[in-house]
Amino acid sequence: NEGEWEDVDNAHKFNFRDFITLEHFVGHGELKKLLNRECSKIFVIKKRENNKEIIIGYAVVWITCDEAEIHWIEIFQEYRGKGFGRKLLQDILEFLKENENIRKIFLEVDEENKKALSLYRSLGFTPLYVRQNYYGEGKRAIVMVY
Repeated sequence: NEGEWEDVDNAHKFNFRDFITLEHFVGHGELKKLLNRECSKIFVIKKRENNKEIIIGYAVVWITCDEAEIHWIEIFQEYRGKGFGRKLLQDILEFLKENENIRKIFLEVDEENKKALSLYRSLGFTPLYVRQNYYGEGKRAIVMVY
């Protein structure tokens, strides 16, 4: 079954079961901080399994004026490599262009994460610059723009 995404503006519109599921993966308190930012949008991708929808991934996007930053994106381990990350990103990009009048979209990625780099490049992101020690000593982040 193909996953479907939905846009969730803030915690008050977030299904409690979904919130608990994401809280488990994101970590105590971190999701609440992300949700409480006025500029935050949370996107989730769901898959129907055994006649019920389950969250299989999510993204946190910050929107400021005519720019957006994909702050966090994750497909849960057992669903990776099946096209769900691509689908989620494509839908986010389409939503931002059509509904938010976004001119530029940024994200950061660990330079060692070759699969993510390949995905982002294939969707039109290009490297902008490198952040030294972003993911710890000697671990660099590539900032990309769409």
